[in-house]
Amino acid sequence: MPRSMTGYGRAAVTGADLAVQVEVRAVNGRSLEMNIRLPRQLWPLEGQVRQLVREQVFRGHIDIFVDIQWLGEQNRVIEVDKGLAMAYHKALREMAQILDIPVNVGAFALSRFPEIIKVREVVAGPETVWPYLATVVKEALTELTKAREAEGARLAADLWVRAEALAEMQAGVAAVAGRIPAEVRERLERRLADLGAAGLVDAQRLAAEVLLYSERSDITEEVVRWKSHLSRVGECLERQGPTGKELDFLLQELYREVNTIGAKSGNLEISRQVIEAKGEIEKMREQVQNLE
Repeated sequence: MPRSMTGYGRAAVTGADLAVQVEVRAVNGRSLEMNIRLPRQLWPLEGQVRQLVREQVFRGHIDIFVDIQWLGEQNRVIEVDKGLAMAYHKALREMAQILDIPVNVGAFALSRFPEIIKVREVVAGPETVWPYLATVVKEALTELTKAREAEGARLAADLWVRAEALAEMQAGVAAVAGRIPAEVRERLERRLADLGAAGLVDAQRLAAEVLLYSERSDITEEVVRWKSHLSRVGECLERQGPTGKELDFLLQELYREVNTIGAKSGNLEISRQVIEAKGEIEKMREQVQNLE
């Protein structure tokens, strides 16, 4: 069953020290394109995330948003810039000597100077985060796949209806095409009769004219290819995996055959069927643009 290229998936997991959330959004695209937004400290994992996407998605524009929340106080440490503290203390003593005032500088007073005490987040390395991130990415992609399959099933159902309608039109055109030589002969005989020349043209000449017209307007090959293309469309709609590009190509070829039939045949009934068929094919091509 074909899959749509549009969909959304989300998953999250909470561990002892961190919470990971991943959102995946997919829209139409000519090929597989990815836009992955990772926290800066996880940039080394982008290649591994891309590989997970390639295992489940084959076509479309994919946006992946990764959010990491670090949990617990153990993820923050307080650091003292010893060199800077000593420099401040030395400067204060020199200033006290110059001004001849007592030096009364404690640790608390020094801690209030800029940059002496820093609070730093302790973040786990990419190798620690990867098991959590890989699990959540896979779950989000699974949700995305479910959404794409559901939409793909709806698109395929619509395509089946239109393909069946085109099959009926093809059968109708084939039936009419088989009657064309006899109708041409009858029309020529009636025309000759109207002109009062019914006995002036022998049967052999009349047969030759009918044959010439029939050869010029013969659509047998196009009608057969019409049926063949529809058969392959049906195979694509039943097959698992990416079929959007193949379906688009088949519908282009089908449109070409139908258009040729319309140009070659002067039959009014066939012309009506061709106009209707071209409309159905255009609608199918619009739908196929959404398939992976």
